[in-house]
Formats: sequence, structure tokens, C-alpha cells
Amino acid sequence: MLVGVVLTVTAGEMLFGPASEALAAEAAAPGQVGAYLGAATAGNWIGAAAAPAIGLPLADALGEAALWGALVAVAAGAAACYWRASAGSRDLLAPAGLQVGRDRLLRARVEVQRRADG
Repeated sequence: MLVGVVLTVTAGEMLFGPASEALAAEAAAPGQVGAYLGAATAGNWIGAAAAPAIGLPLADALGEAALWGALVAVAAGAAACYWRASAGSRDLLAPAGLQVGRDRLLRARVEVQRRADG
């Protein structure tokens, strides 16, 4: 069972990472790609750090079923927001389009590095 959970989480991270960074890079104003990517990445790490501090007390107070129900609701809301935000960029959600999103992200990173070096 543990292997199945690890594979599922890893697959989710592999799909989420490039797509979310490409979406942030596309949403950025000219010259602000680095700031947008930094904000998106910081949000992920803050969430990973805050999750145990918030989730464990909630699980103790409300029970694990309530905590998992709340997490499912938050995930569904986040998925709906993500779907709406990327409606004009279908390629970010399609498996074949992840490559397109990754290419855009790499170009944005190269541009940020070029400006920093320049």
C-alpha cells in the first residue's frame, strides 16, 4: 500500500510542478517572471511547512474524517480555480501539453538568468 501511495503522490507532483510553474510564468507581467515563480514556489513551501502545524491539531480536535473531508473540499476548490485560471491555456492541462508548458518555463528561466547576468 505504501508503494501505491508514494507512486500516486509522485505522479501528482510530476504533473503539478511543471504545469503550475508554466501557468505562473505565463501570468507574469513582462520583467516579473522571476517574482511570479518565486511567489508560486514560496506558496508551495509555506503550505508544506504549515500543514502539520494546522492539520494535526485539527485532526485531534475534529477527528481524521473531518480533516480529510476538509482537505478534499479545499483540493476540489483549488482544482476549480486552477482549471478556470488555465482555461485559455489548454496545453497546460493536457498530458502532451505539459511539454509545451515546460518549454515555456525553461524559456522564461533562461530569460530571467540572462537579465540577471546582463
